[in-house]
Amino acid sequence: MPTVGQGVREIRIQDEAGIFQVIFVAKFPKAVYVLHCFQKKTEPTAKKDLDLAKSRYRVLLKELKPEQGTIRQCSVWDAIEDTSEQAENMKLRSALMIALRKLCKTPLTLPR
Repeated sequence: MPTVGQGVREIRIQDEAGIFQVIFVAKFPKAVYVLHCFQKKTEPTAKKDLDLAKSRYRVLLKELKPEQGTIRQCSVWDAIEDTSEQAENMKLRSALMIALRKLCKTPLTLPR
């Protein structure tokens, strides 16, 4: 979701209760940061939800700034991605998808 920030992604989950959206960023080492999650009530994401996610993303960037430049160890993810940042992103996104799938027990679809 470039409208929120660089590297921000979304997942939409649908079940009997409705459609839910999770806005997260998984490009930083050590964690996947969930910026906002909510039940969707309108087709386009509401401005207030996007603004809240943007605000939380800016706060996150300020808090993580001192951590930039940390050294990452090599892993299988490093072997399949061009940069260590992309490898860490792939690893975290994979872990998030697995965890969400276990929680939801419903098929997940990623927006294009």
